[in-house]
Amino acid sequence: MNRNSQSENKDKIELDLTKIVSTLENEISSLEAIFLVGSFGRNEGSVLHYENSPRIINDYDLVIVVSENNNSFDVDRIRRDLEEELSVRQVDITCYTKNKLKSLSYTMYSYDLKYASRLLYGKKEILDLIPEMDKTRMPVLEAIRPLLLFPVSLLQAYPNPRENMSEIDLFWSYQQVVKSILGWSTAILILNGKYDPSYSQRQKNIKELYKDNKEEAFLVEKATEFKLNPTIKPIKEEDFFNFWTESTLVHLEKTIEVLSKFYK
Repeated sequence: MNRNSQSENKDKIELDLTKIVSTLENEISSLEAIFLVGSFGRNEGSVLHYENSPRIINDYDLVIVVSENNNSFDVDRIRRDLEEELSVRQVDITCYTKNKLKSLSYTMYSYDLKYASRLLYGKKEILDLIPEMDKTRMPVLEAIRPLLLFPVSLLQAYPNPRENMSEIDLFWSYQQVVKSILGWSTAILILNGKYDPSYSQRQKNIKELYKDNKEEAFLVEKATEFKLNPTIKPIKEEDFFNFWTESTLVHLEKTIEVLSKFYK
């Protein structure tokens, strides 16, 4: 990706975030803070520069903190309005009161909110209300979630050998397989006490963990590369079936490994 494309991608994201903050400020009188979580909160969101314009691939994941729970605003309506105005696939908005922050359970989502989110509005110190969490001791249940979620992505990506794949079909199918790879690799890191919110750091941790298993480490490297810098042609169509098959077998293998550990 050239510098102009990178600059346009950043401009698109910042304009979107400015609109999101403005909308939430106007709609929610009890608003105290807005945090951008997920990959965009870590500056790792996927943006595809396609047909001379930036396209947001990931969702915008937001956490808003309000002073009190009330029915004066409709989160679903705000979310739908933002999706339409920004021309993005999804805007997720999770709403907490300050009291709720104090009692958040230890999950990957809570950890990433506390330690790896971006403040868009309000005071970052409000996150100090969330209990302390040690990423080396993340609950094994958090490893199980992606392993059971992303087989759906693999099924959606299954290539029909009787049909040629269009450029867009190949891109989206590859992206679904990437979700699976990032899912099982995250699960393995949790199992080994090596979780990190950053995709880049996770890839480094997997490389170290799998230094004797080059093939699986290579899958994670390719998936991370695509996640951070997506391209419209990530793979040749004739190579996709083998890629899908290998990724699916690894996902099943890792699912068995983690579930065996969890259920002893």
